[in-house]
Amino acid sequence: MKKYIFSALAVLLLAGCGISPTERLAQHNVIIEDEDIMDDFDLVSVVSKTRDDGLSQAQAVLKNNTKKNQMIAYRVDWIDKDGFVKDTILSKWKVVQVEAKRDVVLNAISPSIDTVDFKIRVNYPSKDDKIRNNPAYYEYQGK
Repeated sequence: MKKYIFSALAVLLLAGCGISPTERLAQHNVIIEDEDIMDDFDLVSVVSKTRDDGLSQAQAVLKNNTKKNQMIAYRVDWIDKDGFVKDTILSKWKVVQVEAKRDVVLNAISPSIDTVDFKIRVNYPSKDDKIRNNPAYYEYQGK
């Protein structure tokens, strides 16, 4: 009987070790809106911290695995304790060019100390996406 209990506990412990904290954070906090991105990019890491001033900081690193430069769009949604997204002037899509075989660091700082979580949304830029062409939601970085 002890052998069965020990075996069951070992299986449960190993199942809990199957995913690292970084992978768990990435699954929860990074939303890939176009799954084709994962054909070209690897999600290297996702980290977050609370800064000394009380604001949260989030960072994700993506690696371009292709032999050509790629454009990606990303946006960071900051979420308050009630689960609502805090829309601010910083809540806009950013487009960055990622050089071939290089990493890009997507970095953001929360708009207030009231945020408790974040979501980093990643997508390819789209010419027909009207909301990204609205200056209130769009910031171009690159070229």
